[in-house]
Amino acid sequence: MAFLTIAQDDFGRTSGSGWGSAGVGGSWTVEPSLTVSGGAGLCTLATVGFREALLNGVSTENVRMRVSFSSSSPYSGGAQSFTLYGRYKPASGVYQARVRIEDGLLRLYIMLDETPLVGSTTITHTYVPGEVIWLELEVTGTSPAAVSAKMWRGGTTLPNSLAAAIA
Repeated sequence: MAFLTIAQDDFGRTSGSGWGSAGVGGSWTVEPSLTVSGGAGLCTLATVGFREALLNGVSTENVRMRVSFSSSSPYSGGAQSFTLYGRYKPASGVYQARVRIEDGLLRLYIMLDETPLVGSTTITHTYVPGEVIWLELEVTGTSPAAVSAKMWRGGTTLPNSLAAAIA
């Protein structure tokens, strides 16, 4: 399946409040504490917190998304999560990939709403603060929808997919 670029952002700007507009895809809808600096969209969280960044002007049934992220915080119990929405339709279901830093390890979940669709996969590597993690999510079709995701450490080889099919 061929995909067209309908959203892309290199964060090649500086913003002390919000993320502004993506190079392709329109304006970001974000929480006020999100900023842009040094080629990255930044998010500052308290010990317990949640932030969301959406490109509401982008809509498609079939999508392949790839992002990189990192955390500046060392593991100190609990979990840190990064969630990538592939299809965001709260009335009919939100398809997503979630990476959690749990017990210092990286774990990938493919989810419909808050329900994991398949068993998680773990990178057997202790996360180091500042380390770049790549996440790719693909959602195609509608009945059934096929959802797959990949997670890998920056500078390593792209892995095989963790996949799920939804009826």
